[in-house]
Amino acid sequence: MLCITELHKFFYENRIKVIRPSIYFYITPIALAHWIMGDGTFTGKSLLLCTDSFSIKEVVLLNMIYVVLYSIILKNTLEYIYVKKVCLNYVKLFCLICMSLCYIN
Repeated sequence: MLCITELHKFFYENRIKVIRPSIYFYITPIALAHWIMGDGTFTGKSLLLCTDSFSIKEVVLLNMIYVVLYSIILKNTLEYIYVKKVCLNYVKLFCLICMSLCYIN
């Protein structure tokens, strides 16, 4: 289970979950789809991604990565990242494509 150990080392430091800048290389549409399914919620017309276990610096880092990689406009607070309404169709398309790829493979 070496791969699990390496993932744990990447995301945890002294038993505290951390987001490192090198996560930029691992953020994919599939990663976003998993985050939405695991820790996201639709409320009316917006999408919330839970970030209450991250520091403000980590939330800002994640926000910047999604803007740079995918042009997804986000608004962050201490507990959530909000995916702005204008980007929801784009994010839904990501999720549909990712989930259809899972079923094909």
